[in-house]
Amino acid sequence: ISLMVDGSSILFISITLFKKSDEQIVDNHFIKYITEEAKFEIIKNYPDYEIIHSIINNFFIDEKTFSELPKNLNYKKFAVEFNFFIYPKSFLENLKNIFAKQNVIVKKFIFSSYSKSIFYLNKILDQKKKIFVDIGFEKTCAFLFDKKKMQQFRILPIGGNHITKDISKILKIEISKAEEIKLNFENI
Repeated sequence: ISLMVDGSSILFISITLFKKSDEQIVDNHFIKYITEEAKFEIIKNYPDYEIIHSIINNFFIDEKTFSELPKNLNYKKFAVEFNFFIYPKSFLENLKNIFAKQNVIVKKFIFSSYSKSIFYLNKILDQKKKIFVDIGFEKTCAFLFDKKKMQQFRILPIGGNHITKDISKILKIEISKAEEIKLNFENI
């Protein structure tokens, strides 16, 4: 299966790799090579983590920025800006073991907050800049997109559970009643 996961232990890493050359052509083979080089750097510097998503954010060719790779363009200076989402291997292995006990093999992990933001990004067409906020149980993820490219990502250590507890404390009511108020806020 492909398993959607979410948690505050995820890291967001940006890396830009630069190459110089005497007029080489940028093609898909070269992009694959430089992507593998970027992944190697992440694995080397974060050995206890596993890459969940790798994203090419921008290409820089001879001082010009491109959001998509131009076809068969010669370059002297070339760079690729990558974004990676990585999770601790121990967290992912624990999930694999839980599913394996039920004879289910996890083949791929997907960062659910990111995949939801990509889904909605393609549904909202009238805005150049978009912010997606995914409020979870114990944390909130926020994504900033500009022209369909992710520019920022943040995790806030506050989630729906914190809101419920605050309502309970302020109104001096049971957690279950506070949860009901939170979920039906518009009807109060």
